[in-house]
Amino acid sequence: VRINLARAIYKEADIYLLDDCLSSVDGRVGKHIFHECIKGFLKNFVCVLVINNPLPLEDSDNVIVLNKGRLEFHGTFNNFKEWNNQEVKLELNWDALYESQNSEKNEAQALVPNEACSANVYEEFNKEGKVKKSVYYAYYLCGGGWKIFLIVAICSIAAHAAASWTDYFVSFWVDMEQELSAFRMNQTTNLPEYRNLESRYEIIMTTYSLVMLAAAVFTVLQALTFYFFTIKASIKIHKTVIGKIINAFMTFFDNHLSGNVLNRLSRDVTIIDEQMPCVMLDSLKVILSMYGVLIIITSVNWYFIIPSIILTAVVYQTRRMYMNTGRCLKRLEGAARSPLIGHLTATLEGLTTMRASNAQARLSNEFERHQDLYSSALYMNLATSRAFGFYLDATGTIYSSIIIFSFLILKTDTRAGLVGLAISQSFSLLGLLKWAARQWAELETQMTSTERLLEYRDRIVEVPYGKIPDSWPSTGAIKYEGVTLRYSSCGKTALKDLNFHIGSKEKVGIVGRTGAGKTSIISTLFRLYDYEGNIFIDGIDIKSIPINYLRSKLSIIPQDPVLFSGTVRTNLDPYCEFLDEVLWDALEEVGMKNAFANLDAEIMTGGTGLSVGEKQLFCLARAILHNNSILVLDEATANIDPETDTLIQKTIKQKFTNCTVVTIAHKLRTVIDSDSIIVMDGGVICQFGPPKSLLEDEEGLFYRIAQQARLVS
Repeated sequence: VRINLARAIYKEADIYLLDDCLSSVDGRVGKHIFHECIKGFLKNFVCVLVINNPLPLEDSDNVIVLNKGRLEFHGTFNNFKEWNNQEVKLELNWDALYESQNSEKNEAQALVPNEACSANVYEEFNKEGKVKKSVYYAYYLCGGGWKIFLIVAICSIAAHAAASWTDYFVSFWVDMEQELSAFRMNQTTNLPEYRNLESRYEIIMTTYSLVMLAAAVFTVLQALTFYFFTIKASIKIHKTVIGKIINAFMTFFDNHLSGNVLNRLSRDVTIIDEQMPCVMLDSLKVILSMYGVLIIITSVNWYFIIPSIILTAVVYQTRRMYMNTGRCLKRLEGAARSPLIGHLTATLEGLTTMRASNAQARLSNEFERHQDLYSSALYMNLATSRAFGFYLDATGTIYSSIIIFSFLILKTDTRAGLVGLAISQSFSLLGLLKWAARQWAELETQMTSTERLLEYRDRIVEVPYGKIPDSWPSTGAIKYEGVTLRYSSCGKTALKDLNFHIGSKEKVGIVGRTGAGKTSIISTLFRLYDYEGNIFIDGIDIKSIPINYLRSKLSIIPQDPVLFSGTVRTNLDPYCEFLDEVLWDALEEVGMKNAFANLDAEIMTGGTGLSVGEKQLFCLARAILHNNSILVLDEATANIDPETDTLIQKTIKQKFTNCTVVTIAHKLRTVIDSDSIIVMDGGVICQFGPPKSLLEDEEGLFYRIAQQARLVS
């Protein structure tokens, strides 16, 4: 909030609109901001300050009070005091309104190591060198293993062997047609030799037809089995990675920006779904066809095996040289795409701020810079690919020339059909050679997409699954035993050896200064991060409970409530578990029945159009619907008006009497009536007990916090 305020002031605008910028700071900081910043730095500018709670406005030129979209009061501060005393009697004291507890909204992010924070926000790890054999083996296993792969191999070899034999039979067909034509021209068709030749001709044509049929059948089988293999591999990789991400600890999302994740789950998944299977099949077909052509050519003249071996060696070496560059360029292209996607995502999310700050030109220049880097990597990748193709064409041309001139120079008794077959096959080898090497190289570059996805599979620490116990939880008792939490392996300890017990149906408040570890306790209860030690609910360690089931049994009203794009019904009851009457009753309990015309009323992403208080009431309605035995309030009343605060507190007392309620307190008076209070400081529990006994300890931290809140003299 203070950074955004500083950014707004730095702009030097004529009018400043400050939307509740003082609610998340304590009284001392709030007074300092108000007097030094708003009344000092902005004294010569128009400033509209929107607040939920009244505060000392002696120096304000005008005070406006709104209620449900209507103007309740407009006048000077002195008139406001008279109206306030007569009408609503609102609190006009800084310290009572803004107690000495800052918002911990970003506590988890604040504990991320500084190195991570100072790094490039769009930076993505880029591997070097060859794609490891383990990546190919993992893809092979995801496709079904040796059984399906063996079927694919047999069908592929059979299909291309049959296709090569058909080409070879054509040469015999040509020679026999010449011999038969010679008999007909000489009118010697009645000779036994002619009849024998006709019999052989019929056998060859029958064999040719059968081989053609076999080639067609095996080609279809090859395509079916191969695509079954690749589709199965793609589905399994995608499911595995998605499952890993969904069940990952929050540490993964702290260290990986959404743009990088979206890049891998969009572009890389598209490659292994749509492009890589085609490239892989082409590589298999062309390589087998190329070897078939080489076998046919060498069968015509065994001397051709020497240039064939040289050709293979030259092509392999050329491909090897290309891959050293092409592989890295492909990875560089993928890594350069992440900043582009990340920038687009951030721009779309911050369109309002961008336009309000008139930063379109700056962001456009930044986008063009990311686009230039990506285009450069893409261009270099395409250029090296074309150069590789040129060298292959030159090599193939030299090989074909050697075959042709060898028939012209060397005197052989090779039949005309075989000579024509060898020459035609050498020409076809040009295209096959070029396509085989390029597709082989393209396959390895596209395997980097599989490598990037499998990296998520191997690196993400997944929340372990467990068994679902019967009728759990029933009482809502919570017990922490030696719980220690670090948000990262190199970060500082957020919680240090916590040990406490919250009884069934007990109402407990958690208080402490900023960074004391209050929100961290909730993070461990919901298993957002991995931790050391044990947490028991109703005597069962929550590490043995499936994460989805655990979180479904815990209700929470967060400081920043989340609403999804959809309808009132889908936000309240996404799994259609309750009747409409029950949904309306829940909305009525929180005073929001009249806020929506029907349950199919549309709710925009993030709950646009609803105030923070209304969103929190909506979350409270969700909690009422599920009626779980544990309710967590994470700074739930920090940024709302007193009326909504009173309504939430009243509803909680009425509807959650038989539930365990854990409240992280922003305002100390909201938890002063709790059964027990946990006082946190530096990640450890410094006090724990009933509020009355804690107030008796005048040397304790809780007593000092109560003094600052003016709850004690």
